Amino acid sequence: MRKPWLFACVLIFTIPAGAGDLKLPKADGAAEKAAATPKRLVVHEWGTFTSFAGSDGVYLDYRPLVGSELPGFVFDRKKQTTLTQKMSFGEKFSLVTRSRMETPVTYFYTDEPMAVNVRVEFPKGLLTEFYPPARRMAPLFNADEKTPPMGKSFLDWGQITLFPPKDLPVERRRIPEVKDGDHYAAARETDSDIVWFSDRNVGNFMEKFLFYRGAGNFELPVRMQSMGDGKFTITNAGREPIKAAFLVQIQGDQVRLAHLTNVSQQATATLPAETTTLDSLGEAMVQDLMETGLYPKEARSMVNTWRTSWFGESGTRLLYLLPRAQTDAILPLTVTPTPTERVRVIVGRLEAMTPENEGRIKGLVSQLGTGNRESRADAVRQIRNMGRFAEPALQRVTGDEKDAVTLARVETLLAAMRDDR
Repeated sequence: MRKPWLFACVLIFTIPAGAGDLKLPKADGAAEKAAATPKRLVVHEWGTFTSFAGSDGVYLDYRPLVGSELPGFVFDRKKQTTLTQKMSFGEKFSLVTRSRMETPVTYFYTDEPMAVNVRVEFPKGLLTEFYPPARRMAPLFNADEKTPPMGKSFLDWGQITLFPPKDLPVERRRIPEVKDGDHYAAARETDSDIVWFSDRNVGNFMEKFLFYRGAGNFELPVRMQSMGDGKFTITNAGREPIKAAFLVQIQGDQVRLAHLTNVSQQATATLPAETTTLDSLGEAMVQDLMETGLYPKEARSMVNTWRTSWFGESGTRLLYLLPRAQTDAILPLTVTPTPTERVRVIVGRLEAMTPENEGRIKGLVSQLGTGNRESRADAVRQIRNMGRFAEPALQRVTGDEKDAVTLARVETLLAAMRDDR
């Protein structure tokens, strides 16, 4: 029996570059045969879990938004469903969750073309966007649902074929184009294999990785309490130490940074008065990511992918390396045959409100209650600039608000922001 990747090679090298969809034959037990003869299969993955907390360290629910920054070819639940049926269902913006799982990217490295099977599970969340499309997905859709059910979510790509770059000429690669400067493209700046997904019902797709993301309600081990004046207490409730963490405060081009290592249970941190540069911060993160086992190009692609988000958004945040055991528990990933090497690196991003920040937002809420139209418009503009974190921030600081007019205007603003999504 010929190997399935050999069939794929024949197809790729004999069909003209402008031909229609390629057809990949069935695996006929390729994964089982490969497992019987172990070969080099390296799997590296990086991603981000984003959470939001008040100054007391308590996590706050927020609305994770569908990212308009994603290229149009990326699949979501609706697009995946239309491959087989027409149905209406809730979108991601209808969710209110504690954490957003942002863009785990899974790279593969082999010495020769290889067929593998891949499945990712999200027991306490919902997988919402991904590429390539999957063969199987859960939860199943209900035409009448307005909000998708949370939990027991999975994506099963089934068999995919991996091609080392040397075995697939550039002119035969059908990787979708993205605009110059698109941060999605930064994830491709590695030496990883070409991933080929083929299904007779879905079509043929190529990329340099598997990509997915979602939202969920799951417990992360780290909490951070802000005492004001740049002082913080960081608590790690997990069994393993946090090997590296970056406490960052960004205001425009001003960057204050405290670098922590091996946070076992509790640590205090103070932001220094002196500032550093975004380039220095990025380079420090690259070095820590490399120490986890990521290749240099992978570490830089991760930092470049999230540079505008991690470093470009004003605010105070803790960026920390989640222990591998936590990642595996929250997001089980199964690759068959068993990889000869596997590295999974998730950066926890904890957006934190400080007492000073909460005081400023309370001031904006007071502006909403004034009779000065220009003052109200300025408050609305500043609140909207908080993006997805505006709603939980407003709900936190208006808990003891008594003025009915102010509360009504807050609710009107919240409703308008929800409609925008």
